[in-house]
Amino acid sequence: MEPKIGDFGIAKIVSDSDENSTNSKIVGTLGYIAPENAYSYHLTEKSDVYSYGVLLLELFCRKMPVDPSFEEGLDIVFWVRKNLQRSSNNFLCFLDEEINLWDVDEQWKALKIVDLALQCAQVEASTRPAMRDVVRFLIELNNGCK
Repeated sequence: MEPKIGDFGIAKIVSDSDENSTNSKIVGTLGYIAPENAYSYHLTEKSDVYSYGVLLLELFCRKMPVDPSFEEGLDIVFWVRKNLQRSSNNFLCFLDEEINLWDVDEQWKALKIVDLALQCAQVEASTRPAMRDVVRFLIELNNGCK
């Protein structure tokens, strides 16, 4: 599996008169693009945050963003949310099976990162965390603070 991360940061590279956003004809890679880019070319940092959330889910679930195993019309974000609703007792059942071999603390961290990924991949851009908050969370999780 080869994640495609070339879209990250495009909102920062392309300049515009508005400091907070950019207009572009660049849409992105299917499965990684934020929902708002389906109807607008208005790129913001939150578009990149969405893509980062998709990448995290891809890594922890070992599924492609638009995987052939998903039901028609589902992407990895909705697939994970659907599985979370179904499996209230065993949250690890839809993650990469190797995670079941990790110690309990590492499994807990994996679940925290999946939760972070879902926060990053919120449908509404305004509800997504800022990337600096994502980085802070990951550093604190790594240092055992979360």
